[in-house]
Amino acid sequence: MDTVGYFGPGALAMATAAAALAMSAALRIRRGHSEAAQAQQLSGARAVLGLLVAIFLVYDFVKLARAPWQRALFVTAALMLAAEFRRRAGGPGGSRRGRRARLALWTACALALAVCELRSRNGSWIDVWVFQQEASAALLRGENPYAITYPNIYGDLSVYGPGVADTRHVFVFPYSPLTILGDLPAFAALGDVRYAFLAALLVAALAMARLAPAEFRVLAAAAVLFHPTSLRIVRGGWTEPVVLAAGLLLALAIRRMVSLGRGGWAPAGAAAALLLGAKQYAPILLAPILPAIPSRGRGAAIALAVALTAAIVAPFAMWGPRGLWNGVVLMQFRQPFRPDALSWPAAFARLGFGPPMALASFAVVAAVLVLTWPRRRAVAPGMACGAVAFLVFVLSAKQAFVNYYWLANGWLLAAFLLQLGDESRAVPSEEHV
Repeated sequence: MDTVGYFGPGALAMATAAAALAMSAALRIRRGHSEAAQAQQLSGARAVLGLLVAIFLVYDFVKLARAPWQRALFVTAALMLAAEFRRRAGGPGGSRRGRRARLALWTACALALAVCELRSRNGSWIDVWVFQQEASAALLRGENPYAITYPNIYGDLSVYGPGVADTRHVFVFPYSPLTILGDLPAFAALGDVRYAFLAALLVAALAMARLAPAEFRVLAAAAVLFHPTSLRIVRGGWTEPVVLAAGLLLALAIRRMVSLGRGGWAPAGAAAALLLGAKQYAPILLAPILPAIPSRGRGAAIALAVALTAAIVAPFAMWGPRGLWNGVVLMQFRQPFRPDALSWPAAFARLGFGPPMALASFAVVAAVLVLTWPRRRAVAPGMACGAVAFLVFVLSAKQAFVNYYWLANGWLLAAFLLQLGDESRAVPSEEHV
């Protein structure tokens, strides 16, 4: 069994340390960049990001490089990484055309590896994939996905709460209407919903590149595409790539509003709706970003986000309100405590204590949000605040696995790159020295 993302004392210690470091970084970002920011700091940050990408490539090579053509792709990626640090013309990031070419090569390598992984194994080993496959098939038949039963592939009730399933069937669909609608094109065209999440991963990588300062763009995309668990997330059919892509698109829309100094609230509202409708925990991530939307368009953007979300949910609510409520809302409260979760409640249970009440988890998250809430209306501190609050939420949750930590990684990387962009504007570039 693959134990990545499941409980382990060492893994929990590292996740807790990461949350503490993220808290420290969020408090620093909250105060804004220092006027004493130096170009050397940006160069050091670029070296650290490059080292992380190198580690990711080595890990993925060991795990994924089975055929000669796969090994050739990793060698190509390694050569491109080495070339990133040998470029001088046009500044540290090279020319715009060169960056686009290198970004296209990184994306092509990752896409080829991902498609191979998806074709080599379907997702029948995990209920996440089965739910979405069956829901998409039901919707194409004209049936309500929230009113049908799903096969219990595990044959027991270890992962389902009371009233949710028996040993043969699961009676609810736990994902939002937006998930079904997003799955449908991939299922109809390719017979596998996971291609929708591969597309979302590619969008997230390109959006991450756009958010980063020029000299970080290729490395930023590579860090998303070749993260050690990115392909595992896609292969399992987890929906977190959509959440990450939506958050990054929202950040881009806000930055465009700020740079243009006018309008632009519609893309921000649409991206916020995509984020809000993607997952039940999305408000934790979304709330700290909303103040960064310029005041002249904030109200309109929020109203559009609410209206679009309601428009997506309303048809399913009218089709069968009880099934929608039981799956999207009640199931989240009925799900049992998982002793294999990578969280502190699982550690307490192993020490002989009962898991803490859910209200305690929400109280801690609320306290973290208050402590790290942005003092300035910018996207970087908003994403940093949301990332830390979400990490604490996962660490104190009754169910916490690799997909949630992967999302927290991506959210923190975005906050880091956005803050670097703020700092780089406070330092003269090499072109003007």
